[in-house]
Amino acid sequence: MRYRIGHLVVNSKLGLGKVLSVSGDNVTVIFKDQKDNPRTINVVMVPMTLAEDQADPWFDEQVTYKKSKKGWTAKKKRTVAPAASKKKKTVTAKSSIKQA
Repeated sequence: MRYRIGHLVVNSKLGLGKVLSVSGDNVTVIFKDQKDNPRTINVVMVPMTLAEDQADPWFDEQVTYKKSKKGWTAKKKRTVAPAASKKKKTVTAKSSIKQA
C-alpha cells in the first residue's frame, strides 16, 4: 500500500492517525488517541489501513508538525480573531453659551 502525506490511517492498536511523512517503508504518523506523538512506523512490520473516511475535524484543530534537525516539532495553529469594527464612533458635545 502506498501512503501519502495527509492520509488518515488506522492501526489496530494505536487507532486513527494522520500521515506526516513517508520515507520508504517508514511512515511518521500522529495518532488521535495517543500521548506519545508523532510515531514513526515501519509499515512492513506494523501494517496500517487507510481510514474509510478521510476527514476528521480533530486533526484540523490540532497543531501542525514540522521536521527539523532536532526531530519533529509541534507548531500550534493560529486562530484569527474576528477583526474589530473599523467604524469610528464620534462624540459631539453641545455647549450652551449664555449671553448677558
